[in-house]
Amino acid sequence: MSIKKVYYEHDNVTCMSVGIEYEKYLHQSQSKYQKIEVIKTKLYGNALYLDGCFMLSEKNQDYYHNECLSLVSKSVKNILIIGGGDFAIAAKLIKRKGIKNITIVEIDPKVIKISKKYFSNNFKQNKNETKRIKLVQEDGMSFMKRG
Repeated sequence: MSIKKVYYEHDNVTCMSVGIEYEKYLHQSQSKYQKIEVIKTKLYGNALYLDGCFMLSEKNQDYYHNECLSLVSKSVKNILIIGGGDFAIAAKLIKRKGIKNITIVEIDPKVIKISKKYFSNNFKQNKNETKRIKLVQEDGMSFMKRG
């Protein structure tokens, strides 16, 4: 009998846990800002957790990101993403006609490095798309205060 490995995400406010079966841990570290974990799941591919909270997976991230995209008006030309060092939402937005520039402000350089390794498809843009994405490694609040 094999023992199933399940990663549980727990919410202290609601006292609820949600689990996902995984095959193995791919990465686990503590950055200056948060605990970063990547697990390999059978159904969803690699999954990223920050401080035990689900962020994205390879195979079902479209559900969440498409909902986010639906909130962005077609007339928007410049976009600011606070967080987003995994590039998932930026990778989708940059494909949209009319988007001139995307600025991603990510406080944690480790999130970017780990995401490039385990979610590399999010970083595959053509030359024209790449030059329209600007990555700033800084605290989002500081960035906004500077205007």
